[in-house]
Amino acid sequence: MSKHKTLGQVFTPSWIVEEILNLVEYQDEKILDKFILEPSSGDGAFLKEIVKRYVSVCKKNNFEEFEIKASIEKYNYSI
Repeated sequence: MSKHKTLGQVFTPSWIVEEILNLVEYQDEKILDKFILEPSSGDGAFLKEIVKRYVSVCKKNNFEEFEIKASIEKYNYSI
């Protein structure tokens, strides 16, 4: 048995992360200025996809880099 299974760790595959974020409609411009909490960072699968989507939407809306950074720091939380 692999080490992560004996320690009770279960990592979410990227396709499931994407599907869950799509189901809660975390996409397009509606994610701007919305708070999101990722309470179980684990290996960061959800957090990575959340930030990837957020940055993509910001760039499409011509945000400057400092604005993107400030928005991520303000609206995205993880433990």
